[in-house]
Amino acid sequence: MPARKILVDTNAFLRVYQSPILPILQHEVGGCILLTLNSLIDEFLHNNRLIEQYDWIQTGEYIAELNSAALKIRAAQQSAISKKMKELKPFAKNFLENYCRKNGITPPKQLSARDLELLATAVVFDCDIATDEEPLALIIKELHDDDINIKRLTSFDLLHLFESNTKLTSEQRKLTVSNWISKNEKLHKGWRTDYESLFGESSHDI
Repeated sequence: MPARKILVDTNAFLRVYQSPILPILQHEVGGCILLTLNSLIDEFLHNNRLIEQYDWIQTGEYIAELNSAALKIRAAQQSAISKKMKELKPFAKNFLENYCRKNGITPPKQLSARDLELLATAVVFDCDIATDEEPLALIIKELHDDDINIKRLTSFDLLHLFESNTKLTSEQRKLTVSNWISKNEKLHKGWRTDYESLFGESSHDI
């Protein structure tokens, strides 16, 4: 059986690169292979704030791996992605507006252009998505409820995947999460509960 593809968004690959694991992207682990998109790599490389914050990723093995880890997309597939983006854009807008109105959230959450492309690509290629972005996570859940078989994973799910397949020790995992906290990474809502569920340990012991 071929490895299940997981498309990793910008924030997620920047977080897992703070672990001691290499290689990460484009290598199979636990029946999965982690990839990203050229547009997300470009987003990182042309964002001065991210470049300054994660300057070490631009060197050596990290940038070499990142530059080779984009999903290969043929012209016909790119056309299908563009078509799917046009279909999903109004759906995502309406869903998020209704969700935010029902939950008293203002201003309403929006799906970024990059997240829309990532979502459409996952639908076309039948991939899962690793993201900590709430708008994208909400849309994935809604699509999954409508029988589109996309699974959403968080950065913590990726750590669990690595640890479950002996690529990461529990101490390395704790150090990685501690680093996220110290750098004020914007972790997903409810991450402490998820951490305890995944690893059977209190997040307050980190």
